[in-house]
Amino acid sequence: MIFSLGTTALGRKSYSVLELHDGYVTSIEDEKGQEYLEVYFLPPAPPLTDKGWLKRVFDDETLSKEFRERYERQFGRTDAEQIQNTPNPYVVFDIITPQGVFRGNAKEDQIQRQRFGEYMVRRLLEHNIDRVAKNEPAIRPLYEIKDRISRAQVSVAPGYVVNLNYSFSGNNLKVKVTNPYANIEAYYDMEPGHLGPSTVIEAIYSVSKAITTSTTLAAYYKHKDGIASLVAKKQITAIVGTSLTLSTNTHQHGTTQRENLALAGLSINY
Repeated sequence: MIFSLGTTALGRKSYSVLELHDGYVTSIEDEKGQEYLEVYFLPPAPPLTDKGWLKRVFDDETLSKEFRERYERQFGRTDAEQIQNTPNPYVVFDIITPQGVFRGNAKEDQIQRQRFGEYMVRRLLEHNIDRVAKNEPAIRPLYEIKDRISRAQVSVAPGYVVNLNYSFSGNNLKVKVTNPYANIEAYYDMEPGHLGPSTVIEAIYSVSKAITTSTTLAAYYKHKDGIASLVAKKQITAIVGTSLTLSTNTHQHGTTQRENLALAGLSINY
């Protein structure tokens, strides 16, 4: 095996043909009696006292889960769906019909991902302002007013609670029904760029349940787009998982391609 290492000559000792660099010998016989250390095993590095800027920014598991859920709603519930929904420069599904425009070209996908990044910046800013306002007595009353406007909880029966959460940065409303049987959610996405509730551009209803500790089953329905889907996920190991997506359209007009889809996926995350 040959290793090449480029160095500058400045400040280095120059060797003549009669001198040997460390590690080189004049004959094989001399080499037999020498010991070489090719790999140096260092002790584990001590843990960092500072979590680093990335951990400081994404320090809230709830916020990370919110980003992950929104990304999946927008680009695909599984890794296989996200790959399937990602267009390339050679495939264009920008078809204008009397029923609407089917989204799918690479430029539109780039715009959607840019909007998702802009939402993350707004949400991170809102999250950190809330954290400061919560601990600052002078402006804490303003935070409490915002919290009362954006969050509500209603108990309808023993074990049944309706949670409402409005996001100012994302301009969406999430309604979650807590019950002993399954996770039931309704998600209302409104026009981006508006301050406060506006016209609903999509409503997504979902029912999900953990069948086992490693297997989940979920059903989704996009009301305006008319897409019904069933998604099953199974985590085989810590890094290997499988998924199965079945979806169909309930009407012929919408913002995505009209199709009946059966998609199986194997993902490896490391």
